[in-house]
Amino acid sequence: MIQKSKDQICQFFSSKNQANKNQNSNDETLKKKIEERAFIFKKNKNDKDFQVLQEVYTEAYKSKQIDDCYKRFIKSIGSNSQLFNYYSIKQLQEKHKLLKLCSKYREVRGDGNCFYTALGYRFLQILLCEYNLEEFIFFLDKIEEIDLPFKVYCKQITIPEEIQKNLLNEFLSRLCEIRLIEDKNERLDNLMEQYSAYETKDNIDGYFFALTTIFFRNISYYVATKSEMAESITDINNLLIWGEECNNNEIVIKELSEFLRVMIVLVFVNNGTISSIEYSGELHYHQILLLFQPGHYNIGFE
Repeated sequence: MIQKSKDQICQFFSSKNQANKNQNSNDETLKKKIEERAFIFKKNKNDKDFQVLQEVYTEAYKSKQIDDCYKRFIKSIGSNSQLFNYYSIKQLQEKHKLLKLCSKYREVRGDGNCFYTALGYRFLQILLCEYNLEEFIFFLDKIEEIDLPFKVYCKQITIPEEIQKNLLNEFLSRLCEIRLIEDKNERLDNLMEQYSAYETKDNIDGYFFALTTIFFRNISYYVATKSEMAESITDINNLLIWGEECNNNEIVIKELSEFLRVMIVLVFVNNGTISSIEYSGELHYHQILLLFQPGHYNIGFE
């Protein structure tokens, strides 16, 4: 009996080791596929295409006097006491309500793009650090399948149609490069560093935020136009205007939860009181918490 148990134990560890080897081999194959995609995405790269992004930044920000502490597109994580102070939550009952939903938050810049900043950053955390390699590739396939445009409109600027595909590919190539970083913490740090940057510094050009914002505005426009409630979104074109908000965001959020395959929890904070609503996507274990106080979105964390 003892010998049989030993044999079973040996067989168990042998099977486990073989499974690990197979998984490692599969991961290496998937990484090579991501490397190949990154190479293809960069094939027609032209740094001149970034000029239009610089023009967007110039029109939106350079003419305004903004303190340095407000320039970063996202800030570091705040504690629950900072969360209560930020939203002026004073009643113990409301504090408990909020803590059941989230205990920390990340403030995003209030520039009319806050919804896309909050949604975009949190989803990219999921895509780059919570999805496995196969799920990441599935997402790339999905974006290429729908042939997503890469439009944005400012007062005097539009993205020429002939460079839209190049800019989309540039964004996707950057996602591939971050995903290929082996250490998950380094991935998160790189994402944070690139996303928050508002100007060129060291090896970061500051355009990742613009690329991400335009990407998620186009995703939002795509799902809104496909929605059964599309006719109810009277200001649907605002989805493609830099710095403009959409007054029908709840319809858009519902459609985004399905397309992105996440649960989006919208936490309303109004005059110190808390309420929430859930929009369930296909994969409920991936969750995005959006803190909404009339006029502004931030990111919540459990």
